[in-house]
Formats: sequence, C-alpha cells, structure tokens
Amino acid sequence: MSSELPPGVTQKDVEVFKQARERSHQVTKKSTESDSLVLTSPAPSNLPPRCPAAIEFGQYLIQTWYSSPFPQEYARLGKLFLCEFCLKYTKSKVVLQRHLDKCTWRHPPGTEIYRHKDLSVFEGFHLVGYFSKEKHCQQKYNVSCIMTLPQYQRKGFGRFLIDFSYLLSKEEGLAGTPEKPLSDLGRVSYNAYWRSVILEFFNTHRDGDISLHQISKETGLHVQDIAQTLQNMNMMRTWSREGEKGCGMAVVVDWPTVDAHVAKVAASKNRIPIEPECLRWTPLVSNLVNPYKPSSVSSDKIVYTFNARRGGGKHEELTFIPFKEMYQIIYRLIFRTMKTRMTKKTARRKNRRRRNKAKKRKKIRRWLPRKR
Repeated sequence: MSSELPPGVTQKDVEVFKQARERSHQVTKKSTESDSLVLTSPAPSNLPPRCPAAIEFGQYLIQTWYSSPFPQEYARLGKLFLCEFCLKYTKSKVVLQRHLDKCTWRHPPGTEIYRHKDLSVFEGFHLVGYFSKEKHCQQKYNVSCIMTLPQYQRKGFGRFLIDFSYLLSKEEGLAGTPEKPLSDLGRVSYNAYWRSVILEFFNTHRDGDISLHQISKETGLHVQDIAQTLQNMNMMRTWSREGEKGCGMAVVVDWPTVDAHVAKVAASKNRIPIEPECLRWTPLVSNLVNPYKPSSVSSDKIVYTFNARRGGGKHEELTFIPFKEMYQIIYRLIFRTMKTRMTKKTARRKNRRRRNKAKKRKKIRRWLPRKR
C-alpha cells in the first residue's frame, strides 16, 4: 500500500485525511438535517427531483421548484447555504459562518433611488426581490425579469415592484408593458395587477366617457394590455347601429365588480402605496414632452427662455409662444450659427491661400537673378 503512495506522502497522512473527511461529512449531515429554520414555499409533490432540493437563506429554509446548473460538487448536495447579502453559496453551515465573519456587505450593492418611510429601493438592506429591464429596448418593455423571494411573497412586494416599473416608464414618457411571452406565474401576477389598476381607474372616473387611450394616459398601461384585460373581465362589447355597415367596440363597466374591488382594497393591509415624488431617478433617454406628467402649459404652446448677457447682462422673462414660431426661431438660430461658421471657415481658407501665395512669391524672388 505504501509503495503506491505519491512521493512524500505516508500512510499516516492518508489516515488523517480519511478521518478529516469523515468528520466533515458528519458536520455537513447535521447541518443539513437541522430543523430550526422557518420552512417557506413548499414545493409541489409532483415535481421531478431538483438539484439542489433546498437552500438556506438567512433564517429561512426554501424548497426549490426548479434545478439550477450549479457545479457538480454543489448540485449533488441536499441543501445549499447562501449569504443573504452578497449571495455567495457554500456547502455547509460552518463554511457559511466563516464567510459571514469576513463578509462586509450589509445591503445589496447599488444606489438608493427611492425611499419612503421604512422602504428603500436600491438600483442594482435585506434582499426582498428585484426586477430588471433593458436600458435601450426596441420593443419598449419595462420589465425583463421580476422576482420576489418566497419568504416575502403575499406581502405586497410583488405588486410594489410592478408598480415601480410602471413609475419608471412614466418618467421616461412611455406606456409600459412586460417582456412577452409571460411565464405562468408572471401571467397570473400581471393579469391581477392590470385588473386592479383598471378597476381603480373606473372608480375615480365614474362620470363621463372612457376610452382606452385615456386609461393608458392615466395609468401608464399599454393599450393592448388594457384591451385584453377588459375582454377577460367581459367589459368589451361589440355594437352596431341600424343602417350602418360594420360594428364597433365599446367599454361597458360592471359597477358591482368595481365596488367589490374597492371594498376589498380598503380592507387589505398588504397594499404598499407608491409615492412618485419620492423617486430620485433620471432616465438616460426620455421624450421631450412627457404625456404622463402634469403641465401648466397648453398643448399648443411651449416655454422658451433666452439668456441675454451681451448687453446689460439682463435675463429676459419666460414667454409662451406657439410651436410653429418656436420651430422658426430654432431654424433661424441654427441657420445663423451655420452661416457664421461657414463665413469663418471661408475667411480662414482665404487667409490660408493668401499666406501660401505670399510664401511662394518669396521663394521665387530669392532664386531669381537681381536686375542690374
């Protein structure tokens, strides 16, 4: 046996290694079988075996619903241990404890962009959930992926994240919609959210006519999502007039459904209201005229200001002028600027040619014989 060992390794070293391995297996088994945690999100019984079967996240034991492509040494374990701040995963409770002694994070890395009372949203304290979106999306999606941890579900955080994504879309001046196709859980969540927002809109607009574009402008929802939700609630009806060809669509509000929803919201304690004035975020690209922000200026006028510092250093006051006049002013300013630049370029070009000709004349005069 000793002759088969590598050079420098004795039989005693092998025995010590086996004892250490057995001891580590015992410690891992004890920590895996610990039942002092809070069990959340029990997995359905008809799911195939998952790898890993459970994760320990802080004081919560979460049974997984799907498998993840962890390395083989981690995937074969019955339970993984995650740091709830930096999300590092380890094999055992002992290794996790050693990591926590050195981990300096106490909140997710990122910039705080929203704060209201005891709730903060970081761009990028304890991880409750997250959503992601593309900065430059051709389809104008406001959500690519959204998730709430199982231990914080049914507490209003999922709806708050959806509400927050639509608040960012309003700040960009766009109608928001999630990335399609939706998953099964995403479809359930968004259908419930759209239904709630539309019914609350009906409750605050009981008088007067209602159109899909008006709902979209007030709520920030996409017109297609509004129409689909109204059809699911059986509030979109076809109508036709006598003597006219074709038919149209009309919104028929079921007021008992609206009243029941309002009473349900009033009795709910999990709703987390969102305060738009608490947002501290500026989009990279936004529309010049934001239809989702209130403005005191009429739709056919804009504000124009001019800073006159050349003369006495006075500032002209704000004046309201129509769009056409504004475009003419901008065109004149641009044309004058371009004309001035072209004039300066032409003058510089002429001066350069004049200097080059003068240099050539000097050279020719040097080599020509002097007249006697």
